[in-house]
Amino acid sequence: MNELSDPGSKMLQIPARLLPALGRTASSELSAIDAVQALRDAGLEAGSALFTEFEGHLNGDNGLEEIGPDEFWNRLGEFFEQAGWGRMEYQQLNGGVGLLSSMDWAEATPDGAAQPTCHITTGILSELLSRTADSDVAILEVECRSRGDERCGFAVGSSDTLGSIYERLREGTTFSDAVGALG
Repeated sequence: MNELSDPGSKMLQIPARLLPALGRTASSELSAIDAVQALRDAGLEAGSALFTEFEGHLNGDNGLEEIGPDEFWNRLGEFFEQAGWGRMEYQQLNGGVGLLSSMDWAEATPDGAAQPTCHITTGILSELLSRTADSDVAILEVECRSRGDERCGFAVGSSDTLGSIYERLREGTTFSDAVGALG
């Protein structure tokens, strides 16, 4: 009997159009909330393997402990760009919130969506950064090229902080004002 090996740590190349296709398929088969959760859960699972790959990407630096925050964010951007996802840049907005942004993120499409669509990415980033920080890191997509924004933007912070930002966004506050209201 031929046993299958655990595919959890294998990496493969897929066409970038698979990501938005998964989003469209999930949205057509599930409720909006269930589709978002399913895609995010898939991203969380994939984030584990990407964390392992990212650690390998840093191998020449003797691991995560040996690099500072600026170098970490630069190397993370390089990692995703080399993997074909797009180039990400990081900006610290205040003590509790940062923003990862990309002008060419692979999961976004020009479909004219009403809401952000990079749900797989939010799961991947949450898992990868949580493993890096050895504590929970939340991700909230606050800009998306799929809905016509100039870039995809992913807020990085604690669940409580991003929950507060999300509530302000739902009330119609801009992202900048919601971050500014944190103090």
